[in-house]
Amino acid sequence: VSVKRSFENQVTRRTRAILEEKQYYQALVETSPLAIAILDQEDLIREVNPAFEALFGYTNAETQGKHLEELILPPEDKRDEKNIFSRARKGETIHIFGQRTAKDGHVVDVEAFCVPVKEETGVAGMLVMYNDLTESKRIRSALQVSEDKYTKAFFTSPDAIAITRIADTKIMEFNDLFLSMTDYSKEEVQNSTLDNLDIWPEPSQWQTLLKTVKQEGKAHNFEAQLCRKEGDRFDVLISARELEIDQQKCILAIIHDISNRKVM
Repeated sequence: VSVKRSFENQVTRRTRAILEEKQYYQALVETSPLAIAILDQEDLIREVNPAFEALFGYTNAETQGKHLEELILPPEDKRDEKNIFSRARKGETIHIFGQRTAKDGHVVDVEAFCVPVKEETGVAGMLVMYNDLTESKRIRSALQVSEDKYTKAFFTSPDAIAITRIADTKIMEFNDLFLSMTDYSKEEVQNSTLDNLDIWPEPSQWQTLLKTVKQEGKAHNFEAQLCRKEGDRFDVLISARELEIDQQKCILAIIHDISNRKVM
């Protein structure tokens, strides 16, 4: 009797442990921000989580017993998906990027993971997880457009532009007009500092500009004199503001030559 009771207790503990593990696993799937589809050995959908329903527009009931390629794969990707599932059934974890189609027809950019569910007898099924990249891709695209606009404005500006690191006055960026205005070559300006080039014949003017920008965040039409490579001075108006590049404080300066105005 004691042996039988001991065996029953072991079975009870093991059953409870399995149930707890299943509940934990179920909670992970249901609360995951990733869209998850659970597939059986025949690659048929057993279950999808709420994130999958929200991303692709199908209810859990609509997906059960279906193949993923029937629901969310663009026609041109179906052959590749079958190859991916074939590799996963052999125990390989797959990580890819691509596009999937929601129920209403709109295309979703995704990062996908195909993870085999392994048991002692082999692969019992798969977890297919999708991370929605639509918003991050939109943000990257917007940033690229913004960067393109900045680059065009920087290099086609009718005024000279230079970005200088405050800590050591290293010239980080400059446009072609800055070179023609100061008569320095690109090679001479690259990796140089304002001190090396002696662009400011009156260092106190640079310090005043720097102080204004630090205190107010910007300066507008700051009148100063700069110096060309050969030593002749010329009058300018400088508009500047502080910015950060790689966590280092810099000054973006737009320099307008007013020498001719002074002569007149």
